[in-house]
Amino acid sequence: GTDDFAEAVTTAVINKRAGGMGLISGRKAFQRPMKEGIKLLNVIQDVYLEKSITIASLTAWPASDEPAPRGSSGSPCWAA
Repeated sequence: GTDDFAEAVTTAVINKRAGGMGLISGRKAFQRPMKEGIKLLNVIQDVYLEKSITIASLTAWPASDEPAPRGSSGSPCWAA
Protein backbone atom coordinates (compact mmCIF):
# COMPACT_ATOMS: atom_id res chain seq x y z
CA GLY A 1 0.00 0.00 0.00
CA THR A 2 1.04 3.57 0.77
CA ASP A 3 3.83 2.37 3.06
CA ASP A 4 5.46 0.64 0.08
CA PHE A 5 5.61 3.96 -1.77
CA ALA A 6 7.14 5.77 1.23
CA GLU A 7 9.60 2.92 1.76
CA ALA A 8 10.58 2.91 -1.93
CA VAL A 9 11.21 6.67 -1.91
CA THR A 10 13.23 6.48 1.32
CA THR A 11 15.30 3.58 -0.01
CA ALA A 12 15.88 5.35 -3.33
CA VAL A 13 17.01 8.56 -1.61
CA ILE A 14 19.40 6.67 0.68
CA ASN A 15 20.74 4.68 -2.27
CA LYS A 16 21.22 7.77 -4.44
CA ARG A 17 22.90 9.72 -1.61
CA ALA A 18 25.28 6.77 -1.15
CA GLY A 19 26.22 6.88 -4.85
CA GLY A 20 23.88 4.14 -6.07
CA MET A 21 22.50 4.19 -9.60
CA GLY A 22 19.19 2.37 -9.10
CA LEU A 23 17.13 -0.15 -7.18
CA ILE A 24 15.95 -3.68 -7.80
CA SER A 25 12.23 -3.13 -7.44
CA GLY A 26 10.61 -5.75 -9.63
CA ARG A 27 8.64 -7.67 -7.05
CA LYS A 28 7.14 -4.59 -5.40
CA ALA A 29 6.20 -3.12 -8.78
CA PHE A 30 5.14 -6.15 -10.80
CA GLN A 31 3.07 -7.97 -8.19
CA ARG A 32 0.55 -5.11 -8.21
CA PRO A 33 -2.11 -3.93 -10.60
CA MET A 34 -0.36 -2.42 -13.63
CA LYS A 35 -1.27 1.23 -12.92
CA GLU A 36 -0.10 0.97 -9.31
CA GLY A 37 3.15 -0.78 -10.32
CA ILE A 38 3.90 1.89 -12.92
CA LYS A 39 3.22 4.60 -10.36
CA LEU A 40 5.70 2.96 -7.95
CA LEU A 41 8.39 2.75 -10.65
CA ASN A 42 7.77 6.38 -11.61
CA VAL A 43 8.15 7.52 -8.00
CA ILE A 44 11.51 5.74 -7.80
CA GLN A 45 12.59 7.23 -11.15
CA ASP A 46 11.65 10.69 -9.91
CA VAL A 47 14.12 10.33 -7.03
CA TYR A 48 16.98 9.50 -9.40
CA LEU A 49 16.02 12.31 -11.78
CA GLU A 50 15.75 14.90 -8.97
CA LYS A 51 18.86 17.08 -9.18
CA SER A 52 18.50 18.40 -5.61
CA ILE A 53 19.12 14.89 -4.21
CA THR A 54 22.88 14.56 -4.40
CA ILE A 55 25.60 12.23 -3.19
CA ALA A 56 26.21 12.75 0.51
CA SER A 57 29.34 14.71 1.36
CA LEU A 58 31.98 13.13 3.55
CA THR A 59 33.62 16.46 4.29
CA ALA A 60 31.14 17.13 7.08
CA TRP A 61 32.42 14.16 9.13
CA PRO A 62 32.49 14.18 12.08
CA ALA A 63 29.44 16.07 13.27
CA SER A 64 30.82 16.08 16.81
CA ASP A 65 34.29 16.12 18.34
CA GLU A 66 34.57 12.35 17.93
CA PRO A 67 37.19 11.16 15.43
CA ALA A 68 36.09 9.60 12.16
CA PRO A 69 35.80 5.78 12.26
CA ARG A 70 38.98 4.08 11.09
CA GLY A 71 39.45 1.00 8.97
CA SER A 72 42.13 -1.64 9.55
CA SER A 73 44.61 0.47 7.55
CA GLY A 74 44.22 3.38 9.97
CA SER A 75 42.65 5.66 7.38
CA PRO A 76 39.04 6.82 7.59
CA CYS A 77 36.77 3.90 6.70
CA TRP A 78 35.51 5.63 3.53
CA ALA A 79 38.98 6.33 2.15
CA ALA A 80 40.10 4.10 -0.69
